[in-house]
Amino acid sequence: MVQRKKFKKTGWNWYACIFNMFWYYKQGIIDKAIIMTIIVLLSFGTGIIPIAFYCGTKGNEDRYRQMQKQITV
Repeated sequence: MVQRKKFKKTGWNWYACIFNMFWYYKQGIIDKAIIMTIIVLLSFGTGIIPIAFYCGTKGNEDRYRQMQKQITV
């Protein structure tokens, strides 16, 4: 019997908040991870707080979209 993981579309994601762009790299959302890395580097590290907040709030939604892309391809 194959067991499927259930992915939440919305809600807070603690792993994405704590590990922010690294979590995005691991999930295969490379384009957003690169943009986040550039923002953090250009802001000399001060951009990590808004990035962490964005990742926490939008992480599940972005992962869900990535999974939908993988299913349709």
